[in-house]
Amino acid sequence: MTLQTSSLTLAAGLTRDYLLHHRMCPKHVDGEGALVIAVTDHSRLSGADDIAFAYRSGSALETVPHEELDRLIERVTTRSERTIELARIDHSAADATADAATWQTNRPSSAT
Repeated sequence: MTLQTSSLTLAAGLTRDYLLHHRMCPKHVDGEGALVIAVTDHSRLSGADDIAFAYRSGSALETVPHEELDRLIERVTTRSERTIELARIDHSAADATADAATWQTNRPSSAT
C-alpha cells in the first residue's frame, strides 16, 4: 500500500525551514517500504539521509518540478501544524474535565 503525502506527517526533528533549505520533502512510502523524497534540480541532497533517518526508513529520490515541491512542503508542514493544534485542543479539554472532577470531589459540603 502506498502512503501519499496526504497521509504523511512531518517527522519529529524536521521543520519547514529544513525542508525549504534543502529543497526536498517526504512524498510517500513506496511498495517496498522506502520513503520517497521529492527533490528538484537545486536540492541539497545531503539532507536526504537526515530525512530518511527521521522516518526510520530507507529512501529513494524522485525529481519533481519546483512548484510541486513547494506544494508538498506546504501540505506536509501545514498538516503537522494542524495535528499539533488538535492535540493541544484535546489536551485542554482533558484538563478542563479533570479540573471539573477535582472541583466536585474537593468542594466543601454544604452540610455541617
